Amino acid sequence: MEFSIRGLNFTAVLYLFTLISIFLPYAHVNALEVVDVENYVVEVTPIHVKSVPSKGIVLCERVQVSGLSRLKLGSYSNAQRVSLAPSVVIPERLHKKIHICFHKNSSLGLCECEKDNWKILQNGMWSSVISPYEDRYIDVKFVGDFTGSVTVSVELGQA
Repeated sequence: MEFSIRGLNFTAVLYLFTLISIFLPYAHVNALEVVDVENYVVEVTPIHVKSVPSKGIVLCERVQVSGLSRLKLGSYSNAQRVSLAPSVVIPERLHKKIHICFHKNSSLGLCECEKDNWKILQNGMWSSVISPYEDRYIDVKFVGDFTGSVTVSVELGQA
């Protein structure tokens, strides 16, 4: 049974409100930072407070590492080095509280990597070598009461 109020179809209005209520919680999601061979350095600041069972504050952020298109063979690189370094304002003693998860799963929630997939920042730097055609994601997690940023960069080269 449908009825109209001044030319408005009640079912259509109800459908519109349902869609708005479903997608409104996702309206606050920030655009994902992307690093690739053209935009080869990005700086991100973990700000999303993640509610995970922990004894302190957890901040998270995600960066997408975009590979080359296989259709554009202007480069014959066989590797892409992905690096992450904390800003100089983060004291060295806090580097062990910066965790990195490097993964391919775009449907994985922010900072929801399995416990064994998290790597701790070592010697003020993290890096990995991947195929230049791969797309990956880096989840960065700060565990503790501190803030700052990290720089993610990519460089084409030989493995």
